[in-house]
Amino acid sequence: LPQTIIQTVLTELNGVYGQLYSRVHKTNIKGGVRYPIGSFDATFKRITEETVSDRQKSGSVTGYVEFSYIIGEIRVARTLLQATLTVEAFEKEFAQVIVKAYVKAMDVEIMNGNGTTEMCGILTEAKKSSGSRIKAANIIEFTEEEMKDWKVWQKKLFSKIPLAMRSERPEFVMTAETYESNIKTLVDSNNR
Repeated sequence: LPQTIIQTVLTELNGVYGQLYSRVHKTNIKGGVRYPIGSFDATFKRITEETVSDRQKSGSVTGYVEFSYIIGEIRVARTLLQATLTVEAFEKEFAQVIVKAYVKAMDVEIMNGNGTTEMCGILTEAKKSSGSRIKAANIIEFTEEEMKDWKVWQKKLFSKIPLAMRSERPEFVMTAETYESNIKTLVDSNNR
């Protein structure tokens, strides 16, 4: 691709807000390497001028994150559009088509990517029978009847969100159908 189109694609990607793509943190981390992840904590202890606190035990490595290289391609059919537009207009249109295709694919992969030829999606990771990085306690399932009951939502979901995380403004991801038919129709015992 000509450099002008590549630059336009990169610029357009920065300004695009896909359903999920815009909410994912993008990094510039070298691929093909496993990065250890773990947990660490700190304690607070009162001391005096004469006392020195004990060394704290360091955190432990609990797993890893691997950034792999997964190659993708975007195919664009040549049409009459190419012949009728000026080069500048075509380059801009071409870049927007690429951006739209890329963001659409990323939104799908973020949720359902297979983890081998695509990035591992959230739902794919959650469905693993073993070795999932998502704790089983963090997976909450609803029956069809429970989806319709506000009290069940309060008990099974909202009460489980730690106070510290509430300040992070967590977001819910669901289909428009789920939102319209289940969330917007929730009512409490006073029909509110």
